[in-house]
Amino acid sequence: MNDKVLIQQVVDGDEKSFEMLYDRHWEMLFRIANSKVGSIELAKEIVQDLFADLWFKRENLINIKEVKPYLIGALKYTVLDHIRKQTVRDKYVKEVMNTVIRNGYDCFENVSYNETKNVVFDQIELLPVQCKKVFKLSRFEHLPTKEIAFKLNLSPKTVENHIGRALRILKTNLKDHQIHLDVLVILFIW
Repeated sequence: MNDKVLIQQVVDGDEKSFEMLYDRHWEMLFRIANSKVGSIELAKEIVQDLFADLWFKRENLINIKEVKPYLIGALKYTVLDHIRKQTVRDKYVKEVMNTVIRNGYDCFENVSYNETKNVVFDQIELLPVQCKKVFKLSRFEHLPTKEIAFKLNLSPKTVENHIGRALRILKTNLKDHQIHLDVLVILFIW
């Protein structure tokens, strides 16, 4: 089956055709992403995000003439978007940490920005799987509740519950690391 037929079936909601499309193009897209970001895990995440977006916006694929160039172009924008978000997040977190240090929070005077960032991100990785997915989409990709709900096939209320749960868990777990609640609020509630 050629790509054009697969795309038409994907547009119609055929999951098997989507899997075939995924299997056919995943490795090529992964190699390209990995060459751009230099991280196997990050490249996998980027390609995964690309295919998730394709599935959720599959009705927009109807006019694609050539699948491979389309996927490569979409990957380019997914990589650039990820780099932009990471750069903005790193800059914002660094500014917040510098502000906190300037304002005299004793617990930060001996802790570097990178150490604090790593502790926070390590704790995020320990969140329950669905809770972590929702939290990352909300706080790192800045998606609104309704879009997260649509993307993960959840109700908006469930999304809100996961975000609240994540913040409660992080607040509790980060107390052990002497990370002040004000910093957590600044980092993740903006």
